[in-house]
Amino acid sequence: MALKVIDDVSKVTSDATAVVTIESDLTDHGQAQDELTVNGWNVARDWAHSNGISGPGLGNTKLAPFAVNHKGEEIGDEHYKLPAQSPDRQPAAYRVSIEVRGKTT
Repeated sequence: MALKVIDDVSKVTSDATAVVTIESDLTDHGQAQDELTVNGWNVARDWAHSNGISGPGLGNTKLAPFAVNHKGEEIGDEHYKLPAQSPDRQPAAYRVSIEVRGKTT
C-alpha cells in the first residue's frame, strides 16, 4: 500500500493554496478509498509544504476517490460509451484531489 502525488496535475494555485492529487496503488475501490481517506491528507500536506505553502491546512475538500484508467484519465461518461471490457474503461488506480490552504501573511 502506497500513496503518491501525481505531480503533473497537482499545482500551487496561489501563494497560500494548492490542489494536490493523490493516487493509491490499491485496485480495490473500498481499500483504496480507506487508504486515501486515512492517509491522503498527510501526503497532500507534505507536498504543499515542500512547494511553498506555509502552515498547510485542509481546504474545502470532500475526500471522494475517483477511478482512472491505465492512461491516467478519469473514467467518466465518455468511457461508459465504450464496450464493457475496453481497457480505457477499466479502473487502474484511484485518486483524490485535496485542496490545501496555508497561512496568509
